[in-house]
Amino acid sequence: MKAFEAAYLLPSLSVCLLSLFGHHYEFAWLLGLLGCALQVVQSGPRWQLHPAYLATAAEVLCVVSGIKVPFFVLVLCFIAFLVSSVLAFLLPVPKFPKVTGPFRVGYKEFFLSGKINGMTLQNNACVWYPADVPKGSKYVKAKWLVDGHLTGQGYASYGKVPLFLFNHLIDVRMRAYLNAPLSSESLDFVPLVFSHGMGGMRTAYTSICQELASYGYIVFVTEHNDGSAGVTRLPDGTVKFYTPPASADTAEQKVFRNAQVKQRVAEVRLLLQYMDDCNRKGSSSEFSGKLQMDKVSIVGHSFGAATAIEAAFDEPRFNTCTAMDPWLFPISSKVMEEGLSVPLLVINTDRFHWPTNLEALHRLQDNCKKDVRSIRIKDTHHMNQGDMAIFVERLLKLVKGVGPMRSDRALRANTDAILSFLRKELHRDASAVLREDLTVYGDDLVFEDKWVKA
Repeated sequence: MKAFEAAYLLPSLSVCLLSLFGHHYEFAWLLGLLGCALQVVQSGPRWQLHPAYLATAAEVLCVVSGIKVPFFVLVLCFIAFLVSSVLAFLLPVPKFPKVTGPFRVGYKEFFLSGKINGMTLQNNACVWYPADVPKGSKYVKAKWLVDGHLTGQGYASYGKVPLFLFNHLIDVRMRAYLNAPLSSESLDFVPLVFSHGMGGMRTAYTSICQELASYGYIVFVTEHNDGSAGVTRLPDGTVKFYTPPASADTAEQKVFRNAQVKQRVAEVRLLLQYMDDCNRKGSSSEFSGKLQMDKVSIVGHSFGAATAIEAAFDEPRFNTCTAMDPWLFPISSKVMEEGLSVPLLVINTDRFHWPTNLEALHRLQDNCKKDVRSIRIKDTHHMNQGDMAIFVERLLKLVKGVGPMRSDRALRANTDAILSFLRKELHRDASAVLREDLTVYGDDLVFEDKWVKA
C-alpha cells in the first residue's frame, strides 16, 4: 500500500468506525474527499479502491444534500473502506528490486522471422544490456506488461484467474531504460540466452535478466511461439494464447511436449542467428563487434530449463547451461541417456519436484560429461523463480503459491548462483567458488556435490 493510499484509506476507515459508535466529525467528509483526490492525482485510480471511492461519494452526497448519513450507509461505507484496504494491501502496485551491479540497464524489443530445420518461425524478442543512462537523460523505464492488458490477459487465461487481478500491473516499470544506448565502458560483453517457462512471456523473468545485465551480460530472450507462452501477439495482429495438449494420454502428451521443445530449440537457434548478425562487423546494430559469441550460454526455467538443456545438447556453441527447476518430461530420450557435454548448474526450489521428475533429473545429471552443480533453495516454491512472486507475493502466500522466503531474496539467490557459476565456467575465475560466494544465504541453500567431477 502506497503512502497516499494509506493516507486516504486508514483515516477514512477510522472516522467511519467512530461514526458507527456515535462520534460525528463535521468536516471528516472533506478530509476523505481530499485524501481521495490526492490519491487519484498521485497514483491514478485503482480498481482495488473502487469500493472506497463509492463510499466517499456516498458520504459527500449525503452532506451536500444536507442530510445526516444514515446508519446503514455508514455500515456499507465501513465495509467498502475495509475491502479496499485489504485489496490494496494484498495487491499493491509493486516495484522491482534495485539492480546491484555496476552498470545501469537498457532494454529493447525486436522481432525475429526466419526458417530453421524447415520450420517457419516468427517470434517477439527482447534484450537487456549494460547501458549509458546519464542522470536527467530522456530515457524512461520500460513497462513490464509490454503488450498492456493483453499480456495481463495471457497470465490470467493461463492461470485461470480473473483478469482484474493483473490490471494494476499495467503501471509496473522495469529498472531498465527503454532503448538506452549500450554502455561505452567495455569493449565487449558476454551474451546469454534466457528461455521462459510455460505460461510465461518474454518479460516474465525481468528481475533476473536485468540483474544479470547490471553485471555486464547481454541477455537475449525470445518469446516462444509454440503455444506454451501465456499469449503472444505478432506484428500482423495475430494473437495466440496458451495451447494445452489435446489429449490426456501420457504418451501423446510426451509427443506433443517434445515437439514443442524441438520448436523452442529452433527458436533459440534463430535468436543465435540474429545475435551473429548484430555482432557482424559493419552491421548497423550497436552490438556490432561487442558480443563474445564464443562464450554464449543459456539459462531457462521449468519448460524453459528443458529447452535450455535440449539446446545445450543440440547446439555446440553453448558453453554452459543453467536449469532452474527443470521439467524433464519434454526432453528427448537421447539427451537423457547421453547427458550434456558442458557444465550444468541446476537450481531447485523446495516444492517443485515430484518423484518421477526428480528421478529423471538425477539420471540426466549422472550421464553428464562435465561438472553438474546442484543447489536447492529452502522455503521456496516454483513461482519464486519468476517476477510474479514479487508482484502478488502476499496473495500467493495465502494460497501457498510461493514459499516462506521473501521473494526478492529468493530471486537474488538464483541470480547470485548464476553469476558465480558463470564467473567460474566462462571467465575461468579461480576465486569463484559457489559455496563461498553464496555464504550470505547461510542455511537457506543446500549444495549437492555428488555430480562435481573434480
